[in-house]
Amino acid sequence: MIAARNMPREGKTRPVQCLIVTDESRSLVSAQLRQLLERQGIAALHASGAHEALQHCWRNAPQVIFLPQTMEGEDAAIVLRRIRNMPRTSRAIVLVYAERLDSQALGRMIWEGAADGIAQPFNAEILAAKLRLAGLETDLARIGG
Repeated sequence: MIAARNMPREGKTRPVQCLIVTDESRSLVSAQLRQLLERQGIAALHASGAHEALQHCWRNAPQVIFLPQTMEGEDAAIVLRRIRNMPRTSRAIVLVYAERLDSQALGRMIWEGAADGIAQPFNAEILAAKLRLAGLETDLARIGG
């Protein structure tokens, strides 16, 4: 199990809540990413599209959000801005993903509050390192297998 650094460490750590946002063309992405996260002990919820993602953020306040660099019918940077403007997710760790990260689009996403980007196909060790750099303590041995 991993815990966010800014959470209390009084005996028990609160499990990390994660949200994977996809659109219809990326349903396989959610399954691949979820499998890697589950190896780390992170349960992930799935949201299909911006509207559902914002509803999940409002209700569940995930600490980690995986957001696609591009979304069908939506500007991903605006979705990220909306996530950042919600009090419950203003400090969430947002990682942007894409098959090919576009440096200009990624730069805009980081400007809007993303922690970093990660390219597909996902690599377990890179994923663990990005989560750790973004503020989560991870167990690289468990996720790297």
